[in-house]
Amino acid sequence: MIAREKQAVLDKITDLSDDQKLLLDGIYDEFALSLRDLFENRTPGGSREGMREKFRALRTEKDDLIKDVLKEEQYTVYESIATQRRERRGSPPPNSMEE
Repeated sequence: MIAREKQAVLDKITDLSDDQKLLLDGIYDEFALSLRDLFENRTPGGSREGMREKFRALRTEKDDLIKDVLKEEQYTVYESIATQRRERRGSPPPNSMEE
């Protein structure tokens, strides 16, 4: 999932500098480690909503870090990629209000 998103970003944003690519690599690597830690240390029988909230927080942190690395036009492309991937998975958009 993470590797596919990262590859889509690298494929679609063709004007990334070497520094941006390096920073994105670090962000995605850290996100993967954080997700692995989240799933490995989840509480058996724990709240599914609690896990979902922790995942959303990690995803929001990743998005914020990526926003700091990319230029405005590049981030627009990133948002498009992320939105399409979330829609395919049926995930609500970040910061959406669920009732």
